[in-house]
Amino acid sequence: MSYSTQDELDASSDWNHLTFTWARGTAVDIDGDALAKSQLTYVPFSKTATDSNSNTVTYSEGLSTTSSTADYFNGLSDLDYINFIKTELAGDPDINNWLQEKLNA
Repeated sequence: MSYSTQDELDASSDWNHLTFTWARGTAVDIDGDALAKSQLTYVPFSKTATDSNSNTVTYSEGLSTTSSTADYFNGLSDLDYINFIKTELAGDPDINNWLQEKLNA
């Protein structure tokens, strides 16, 4: 099944056996594309899954974006920061699949 958002994905019958927690990191500006003269910003985050036995596993990653600077992202509320990440990920199940695989190991 296809989902359009991370919240919809997490609440679906495929994933509602897990509890998910999101956390932000500290965004940093990194070297951009010299030809495009754009600034890249790395926006780190983590997503933790907890099963009914209180087993947890955490996926930590980040997104690279040219949409804003690190100062912008670091000035966002936790909710707005995580909503940016969720918007970028849309309904992609890859992180959830990785979390489930690690919980099953």
